[in-house]
Amino acid sequence: MKKRLFIVLAFLYLLFFSCEESSYEFTAVGCDEVGLVANTSIKTVKDLYVFGRPVLIEEDLIIEGYVVSNDQAGNFYKSISIQDKPENPTSAISISIDASNLYTKYEPGRKIYVKLKGLAIGNYFGRLQIAQLNSGEMKGISSFTYQDYLAKSCELADLIPLELEIQNLNESHLDMLISLKEVQFAENQVGLSYADPNSGRSIDRKLIGFNSSCEKTGQVNIRTSGFADFKNYDLPQGKGTIQGVLQNYYSDLQLVLRNEEDVILENERCIEKLWEPTISLQELKDYYKGELYEIGIEEEVVFGGYVISSDKEGSFQNRIVIQDDFENPTAGIQVLIDKEGYFENYTLGEYILIRANSLYLDEVDGIRTLGTHKNGKVGVVLEEDMDEFLYGTNKVYDLQPVQLDISRVNDKSRYGTLVHISEVQLDSLELGKAFAYYSGNNHGLRTLIKCDSYETLNLFTSGKASFANLMFPIGNGGVVGVLGTVLELRTSKDVHFNQPYEKCVPLIPPILISEVADPVNSVGSRFVELFNSGDKAFSLNNWKLEKYINGSTTVSSGAVDLSGVVMEPKSYVIIGNLDFEAVFGMKPTVLSSYISGNGDDVYRLVDSRGKIIDIFGVIGQDGNGTNWEYADGGAIRKNTVQKPAKTFNSEQWIISSKSNNFLINYPNTPKYAPIDYFIFSE
Repeated sequence: MKKRLFIVLAFLYLLFFSCEESSYEFTAVGCDEVGLVANTSIKTVKDLYVFGRPVLIEEDLIIEGYVVSNDQAGNFYKSISIQDKPENPTSAISISIDASNLYTKYEPGRKIYVKLKGLAIGNYFGRLQIAQLNSGEMKGISSFTYQDYLAKSCELADLIPLELEIQNLNESHLDMLISLKEVQFAENQVGLSYADPNSGRSIDRKLIGFNSSCEKTGQVNIRTSGFADFKNYDLPQGKGTIQGVLQNYYSDLQLVLRNEEDVILENERCIEKLWEPTISLQELKDYYKGELYEIGIEEEVVFGGYVISSDKEGSFQNRIVIQDDFENPTAGIQVLIDKEGYFENYTLGEYILIRANSLYLDEVDGIRTLGTHKNGKVGVVLEEDMDEFLYGTNKVYDLQPVQLDISRVNDKSRYGTLVHISEVQLDSLELGKAFAYYSGNNHGLRTLIKCDSYETLNLFTSGKASFANLMFPIGNGGVVGVLGTVLELRTSKDVHFNQPYEKCVPLIPPILISEVADPVNSVGSRFVELFNSGDKAFSLNNWKLEKYINGSTTVSSGAVDLSGVVMEPKSYVIIGNLDFEAVFGMKPTVLSSYISGNGDDVYRLVDSRGKIIDIFGVIGQDGNGTNWEYADGGAIRKNTVQKPAKTFNSEQWIISSKSNNFLINYPNTPKYAPIDYFIFSE
């Protein structure tokens, strides 16, 4: 009797659970078919999509497919992928559903029908997907209604992954269950886990394919969610077979595992050929001679360095900066890359190798910069090409910023390196401001000062940084950052103000306007000369030379940006118009058509904080007939004047003009270029 009772109970158990929320494979017992018939194919539905906008399906269309994804291990989220056949599929698609634990209803191999009327097909990061349309946007099918659209068949098929060579992967295989043979994880990722054990971030790991001779055939990323239950597992070290569902992020193909059992790497690894440095980072920098340099392909050019930048908090986007040592560096360089979230692949302090062949070298914001050629300038290395040029070793070191006084921030040999500037604070005019701005996403510059120094330092924060809208700390102390024409922050934690704010008397840098020229015979060679009367060098980063014309009280647009100009002690710089070199036979320090003052116009020099340093002329006054008219002539500062002045004083100047104006030193005295001008220069 007990035996019969057991049999009856077992039969009832099978009957009850066969078609409801079960992943067992004996569902055919007692299962009733839903009575639906597909009247179109997955491929036909995908062809309905119109590029650029989702398409609402208003006809009674039904497709059928076999579930190939599985969210049981947490590596798929609120979606399922189906393909048109359990073996050798020809088309597949993803369905977005606002529900979890979908494997309990739609297990791998389950044939399902999808009633499409009322749903839409659209683009999800470069991949077609079925979803609901909500105010013109693609949204997951509601958790309350998705079973009205999806119906299970009683058929549970054995899925046969589509076998492919890694080099043959393409977008036609998206959302299919595929299998890749003769693959292994990249050498520099052996020993890592599938994802970050300490966060919920998704991580890419590089999978390399080989032929029978252990020659590399291609690669693809394995994408693992930070919520996958196998994310902490170490990547297998062998070579073998991996299967998963192919997805993408725009043009970047990604293989998504259903669980760790999709990975069978039990054979001996192929030995990858590792790069070896052929030159030092400094030697690479020295290739640059002032203009875009093509590195070429004739000789292998490989160098190593330590990563000092990070885009983890939104700074240094599309730029990775490395220096030649993790402590006491002597050289730095940056590489432009078309990749977001590179901090996941290239950790702060990691030693990486860079193969520079076929790249170009230029200078951007004072830092030597590598990248591709784009419109005569250096451009980004595309993400899909990065592995050709960058190789991470997974060897991470503790970075030690170089201790630097603010007086040494103009040392260009330090550009591109990680530095710590000590005993600085915000300029008093900027207290209470944000790192960038309290609203919006514009980049921000903050001026750092040191009380006993003429020097100021511009601190740059990206408008896309996660801390851009936070209030800048008030206090005095040190700041860590990557040095260039500005100091760039990686994180708000780079600011270490542990002392109280100091009240200090501002010091005015001894930078003067020393000459203004308006040659009678050459308007295109007009120039303005600046002089450093001090005993040390000054950087003019973010300084500007402004112009006021014809008595205007409004500055003319397009003021000359003097960033990059460093004035040595007792030295001069020339800001010249476009014909200056042709007329004077020498290059000006700065070339600008803005220098067009015609004898009655004002020039004003302002520093990085917008403060007036020096001025020639009177703002709001037309210079014609005044004691500062220099039409068809020029004005030279007297040698006895060694300090700049915020207010114009004609007694400091020797002025000549073609005009019959006896308020100036030399009326009726036109000056001809180049013979009547004695130009000082660096």
